[in-house]
Amino acid sequence: MRKVLLIALLLSIGTAVTAAEEETKENWGELISELEDGWRYSGPGSSEKIELAEQLASEFPLNLNSWIAGHRVFEAQYALMYLYLICDAEKKGDHEQAANLATEYMTVVPVPSGPRSASVGVLRLQCLRNATREEVFKAARACARAMLWGAPQPLGHYSASWDRCGTTDSYVRLILTTYEKADQLPEAAEFLRLFAVHHAEFADQGSYWDKLVSTYLDIDEPHLAKRAAVTAFRLCPFRKWELMQSLERLYTTLVATGDVEEAQDFLEYFASGEGDNPLGQVPNLPLSGQERHRLVSHRQVGGTLSQLVTAHLYSGRLKDALQTAIQELELLGDRNEAVRMAAFDVARCFNAEDMNLHRANQFITFLNTGQGENPVEEF
Repeated sequence: MRKVLLIALLLSIGTAVTAAEEETKENWGELISELEDGWRYSGPGSSEKIELAEQLASEFPLNLNSWIAGHRVFEAQYALMYLYLICDAEKKGDHEQAANLATEYMTVVPVPSGPRSASVGVLRLQCLRNATREEVFKAARACARAMLWGAPQPLGHYSASWDRCGTTDSYVRLILTTYEKADQLPEAAEFLRLFAVHHAEFADQGSYWDKLVSTYLDIDEPHLAKRAAVTAFRLCPFRKWELMQSLERLYTTLVATGDVEEAQDFLEYFASGEGDNPLGQVPNLPLSGQERHRLVSHRQVGGTLSQLVTAHLYSGRLKDALQTAIQELELLGDRNEAVRMAAFDVARCFNAEDMNLHRANQFITFLNTGQGENPVEEF
């Protein structure tokens, strides 16, 4: 009888502990959601969210016995909390406190499995004034690997644009800054190149290409800078402002690499749409077979058709890109704005092939009016 009562008592205690744990997780989840929203829209500078991070640190301290330690999702959430606290300490000039906070986190999570955790590690070395260049370089490399391979959630969840304030941008800029401090710009350039391979949603972002082109120029790789500018032009969205930016980037890159005459010839070709394209034989940035497969297959599984168009264009598969864009157009029915964007994807396939707007505009005119020839048929 006593044995039965003991078993019942142990079961009731276990149930109570489980219930308490579930309540703790629920409270944690509510508070961390607020912190996520703050990071998404305003970054680490919000005083209100910093107070929330301090509250979380007080109510849910991270330690080796914590139910949160070792779980990748919670690891990323805790890293976010610590990023708020570390950035706040840095802003106040308290580098020692910032380093202590980062060390506190890294004691429990010594091997980062995602970009947030890796960022804490990088910040720790940046806060420690006696960190060696080699230590900073290792931290940058660890952060880059986590960014490319170990992200615990889709990167596009936070920011659809390289230019907007968002978690993804913060990680990337932190990595680049750390590489620069370690005097390792060649590896920074390779990280940037791989970034768009792993996350094709950024491959048509103008400011991404600005940074990659300028990094290639900084490390005295003019041929790669030229190929990057040409690739960016071929992937450019079919929107007036972005096309102008892409054309300007290409022209200034050619001038910077000493190809002034070629730059002038291309402007004339672009304006007239006639004659031979002086840049027609310049290939896109190099991709290995594995990188090409990853670029396309990831968009086929988890991306939009528009992103798949970008992936095909980057891979040099122009016919596949056009077929995908036409499929996108056919699937959208009569949803006006969506159809317009899909039509622009078809148009940019022509721009990628021709590197001028003649057939692209011809297609838009045919689609809008039904007049003239449909260039799709002769692509």
